[in-house]
Amino acid sequence: MAGPESTWKASDQAVAQVPGDGSYGNRRGYLWMLCGNDGLIKPDRLVLRRLSRFEPGIDPDRARQVVDKVAVVLTARLRRPVTPWMVDHTIWLDERTR
Repeated sequence: MAGPESTWKASDQAVAQVPGDGSYGNRRGYLWMLCGNDGLIKPDRLVLRRLSRFEPGIDPDRARQVVDKVAVVLTARLRRPVTPWMVDHTIWLDERTR
């Protein structure tokens, strides 16, 4: 019987085969975010625009790494869980008003 991790991996790989996923898997990340996975983000143009102020030329893969690290640091500093989705969403909300 397959466990949750292998089921997740198989599902992610199957969805990755759908045309239009792109080279960075942003659409797939967004799908999993909408499904409730708070550990994944969609580094769209707003997130990339914000992060490029600190790291010019940042790509979506690197943006995911940065947002993951920011979530870990904020979790420790605030002494409460902060997920990558929360970081992504906060960046997105602030950046869309610029």
